[in-house]
Amino acid sequence: MSYATLMVWVNVDHVSKQLVSIASGLADKLAAKLLGLSALAIMPPFVADGVVIVDNATEFDIAKMKASLAEADTSFSRRS
Repeated sequence: MSYATLMVWVNVDHVSKQLVSIASGLADKLAAKLLGLSALAIMPPFVADGVVIVDNATEFDIAKMKASLAEADTSFSRRS
């Protein structure tokens, strides 16, 4: 049996070497490409009694999230 693609969740805060290794071995066994999936949520604004409690993420916050995702991608790519 073979699959075209196998997808594995990659935690942005800590890319698990063991999880990626197992997923990579399984992908090899099933003749599949390995795809790492990760995401971060941007906090939406919160309004209470007409007052904005939490404002939208700043450009700096978004840039920091993108950098974290890129770092996880690099780590995943080295391990898979």
